[in-house]
Amino acid sequence: MKHIKITLFTTIFIISLSACSSHSPSTQESKKQKGWMQEHLDSWLEEEWNPTTKKVEEKYHKDENQSSFTLQEYVDKAVVYCKEHPDTNDSHIEQLNQLPVIGR
Repeated sequence: MKHIKITLFTTIFIISLSACSSHSPSTQESKKQKGWMQEHLDSWLEEEWNPTTKKVEEKYHKDENQSSFTLQEYVDKAVVYCKEHPDTNDSHIEQLNQLPVIGR
């Protein structure tokens, strides 16, 4: 009885996997089309991130042949970007500052 249950479960699992895989888009089709999120990420990188962090990149990559990437380089880029593009719209800083005990 236990062997029959295992066989039945395995059969159902294999059938469901093959059914799901037959409806997935081909890799060539997905490479041709960019999604909404990818388009916005690409434009953000080109318009905001790269121009802002260019000085940090020049600091770390003085030699053209050096292609290694360090975590410190990314942290430095993030610090520079956050200083030049402060985002307080989504923050609750003003609301917290107005609270009686916590706020100012």
